[in-house]
Amino acid sequence: MLTPRKRLLVPAALLGVLILVLAVVLRPTPANKPSVSRSRAVDVIALQQQLLAPQAIGFGRVAPKVEWQAIAEVSGKVVYRHPDLEKGRVMDAGTVLLKIDPLDYELRLAQAQADVSATRAQLAKLVQEEKNLRTTLRIEKNRLAISQKELARKQELKRKGLTSQSAVDLEQQAMLANQKACRILKTS
Repeated sequence: MLTPRKRLLVPAALLGVLILVLAVVLRPTPANKPSVSRSRAVDVIALQQQLLAPQAIGFGRVAPKVEWQAIAEVSGKVVYRHPDLEKGRVMDAGTVLLKIDPLDYELRLAQAQADVSATRAQLAKLVQEEKNLRTTLRIEKNRLAISQKELARKQELKRKGLTSQSAVDLEQQAMLANQKACRILKTS
């Protein structure tokens, strides 16, 4: 059962919603202001594009802010000089100012190419010598191993009394010679 207080709550809420709807519906619309043109009258002049060199008129002494001097370290005879090349003249970019006789440069280039070819040939010779030394070292190591085995065999024969001391000494000399050859090849 609803208490009297709760019974009044429902009609009060409905009344509040009704007032809110009426306020929105009956609201006055804002007044429209007429648009005002803000344009102004101006004078117009048609321009034509022209080439114009800037000029400065003044009194006194004029000096450049930055001065550039270049000294080219090239050798060779100058075979062409631009006729307008003078101190203080402004030249267009890409203008050929000087031409130098290319004969000296071509000779130096040919000499440098010949030096490169000679160096390459010398390098190839050194590479081949290295291959030969490696092969010779491998052969000498094999000879040393054989000589060591032969010395051990002759020492065994000497122990049994089947060979002389001079044969053992000769084999030991051969083994020492092979060791020396291996050391020399390793340091080469």
